[in-house]
Amino acid sequence: MKIFLITIFVLAQLPFNLFAQPFIKNQELSDSVINLANGKASWADFDQDGDHDLLISGSNPEINSTDIYRNETGTGFTKLYLSFPSLYHSCVSWMDFNNDNYTDIFLSGLIDEEPFSFIYKNNSNQDFTEIPSLIPGVKNGSSIWGDLDNDGLQDLVLLGEVNDEGFTGIFHNSGNSFEEIETSLPQLYDGEIALGDYDNDMDLDILLTGSYKSGNEIYKTLQLYRNDGDFSFQLTNNNFFQMNHSNVAWGDFDNDGDLDFLI
Repeated sequence: MKIFLITIFVLAQLPFNLFAQPFIKNQELSDSVINLANGKASWADFDQDGDHDLLISGSNPEINSTDIYRNETGTGFTKLYLSFPSLYHSCVSWMDFNNDNYTDIFLSGLIDEEPFSFIYKNNSNQDFTEIPSLIPGVKNGSSIWGDLDNDGLQDLVLLGEVNDEGFTGIFHNSGNSFEEIETSLPQLYDGEIALGDYDNDMDLDILLTGSYKSGNEIYKTLQLYRNDGDFSFQLTNNNFFQMNHSNVAWGDFDNDGDLDFLI
């Protein structure tokens, strides 16, 4: 029997102690959110009321679901009944693609075994409008937004599975449409993307992990691509441990001014 569980932890208001447990489970908050698997969750203050709301998509034995839970100032979450597609094996991400200071939504995943992607514009009144795009849908994907060409608009990097093959795509945001950029990035699935300026040259570099196919063989990889500007990316020569079914995140853990990463 599979167990599906969403759990919310809060930072305990205790004096710092290496041996104390710094986070405690908040059962009341956890119970206000549906339990899902085969998906993703993401935080953003979509209604600009000063607290972070939850976007979550996935499935359990009873339903597929994609929903926003509005944060009621830390006292609980209220589900908003919006007309988002009910996705599974899905990924979700927030972004402000049109620079109106309201976070918009990107969704990708399966509906009846077929992959779809959706962009929704935040109308600032707890309502969203679907924006047409030609971005392909992916299964078990990873999506992340960043201004890759420093033009002031958020571009999309998407990774996932399409028709049993890997897919990695960069989509340039022109303000009212998204154009796929031809790159030499590996076509991956069962992995994740992270953007960060590791070389401090003021543009975002791409870290990728996952699986790729070559003939009848499946390989694991972890690769770092340096952004040289104008959507030109160069593979760096790093002897990283190769892996898939993995997650990556950038952070300056030693406060020396350069980004490190955890995988």
